Amino acid sequence: MPYIIIQTKAPVFMRYKGRTVYRIYRHDDADSGVFRTHTYTFDPIEGSDACVDGTITFDVRDLSTWLQSPHPPYLLGAANTVSNRDAWRKYLAQNTDEKSDKTAIRAALDSGELSARATRSDVREQTVA
Repeated sequence: MPYIIIQTKAPVFMRYKGRTVYRIYRHDDADSGVFRTHTYTFDPIEGSDACVDGTITFDVRDLSTWLQSPHPPYLLGAANTVSNRDAWRKYLAQNTDEKSDKTAIRAALDSGELSARATRSDVREQTVA
């Protein structure tokens, strides 16, 4: 059966020092509305959930600047208590992972670890010019 592929521009995660970082949809499925956790791209069209290009899409946990934010105990066995469930609700409501990711990306851009990465859009513009 024929089908049409429609490319959707990824939503902005953050802007910093002239660079825009975009979110990645899980399984590249924008219709799902579900974003990948810790995976971002510099290219709003060409970025992919596969993370195989190595230049425009990256997992923030691979950066030297990433530090995992402390979280409550996992809800396993004896740790599955009302107070720990409340702690997880508070942790998730504060978007702690997003804050840690933004901090790591800012530091990686400041140190140059991410600055050398070009978007495919940048490459296309240089080729045309």
